[in-house]
Amino acid sequence: MSAVADPIPAGLAPPGAGPASPRLRLKLIGPMDAWSVTSERVLPRVRKTRALLAILALAAPRPVQRQRLAGLLWSTRDREQARASLRQALHELTLALAPCGAPILHANRDQVWADADALWVDAHEVARAGPAGAAALDLYDAPLLEDLDGLDPAMDAWLAEERRHLRDHARSLGERLLEAANTPESQIEAARRLLAIDEAHEQAWRSLMRAHAARGERRQALEAFEACRSALARHLRAQPSAETVALAETIRGSEDHALA
Repeated sequence: MSAVADPIPAGLAPPGAGPASPRLRLKLIGPMDAWSVTSERVLPRVRKTRALLAILALAAPRPVQRQRLAGLLWSTRDREQARASLRQALHELTLALAPCGAPILHANRDQVWADADALWVDAHEVARAGPAGAAALDLYDAPLLEDLDGLDPAMDAWLAEERRHLRDHARSLGERLLEAANTPESQIEAARRLLAIDEAHEQAWRSLMRAHAARGERRQALEAFEACRSALARHLRAQPSAETVALAETIRGSEDHALA
């Protein structure tokens, strides 16, 4: 754990500083990080201890069975060794979070849980976002917990599922926002936001191309087509659909006609 008072990135610091403000702010999208309300960095040093905190934070306010936690993080150890490792990790986590004030984690013989009212979690902001909360999608700029792969086979499987759920929600919301956009400017913004979530989303590329073309920005529209081609090849080993190619040809034709 580092006690350096690294400032919380602006996008991760919710407004307000009253008594109800979160005492622990967690960045789980991309590389994990954690800060107290005073901007003291409280990220645990050990990766499995970080993973334990992430699991409890994502589950909050629901409790998680100790057996489940041990199985996710120490699945290759026997039961007693796994439970002992869990106790040690919980102790390390309690020490790491001490700068946050009153205890955030609670436990009994069978369960462990986090105080949801004491937490601000970027992944929760994305998961709760609706059409009125489009700005929350800007937090989704990388995979969930991208630095916690390879800790345990069970953890990897759990993480893959959590990533899929969050990505599907973000993509679905991005699609609704793009569908609702009714000006070239708002369509460009919505398309770029969706492409930040799913770079291989061909419909978003077409929307971006059309919006640029509607603004008379044919060069940008054709650059978007080339970026679409590259993204599809990189992510899906695929080529643009006939619909996308036809759109590019129409835009290119209108450009040639304008130059004639």
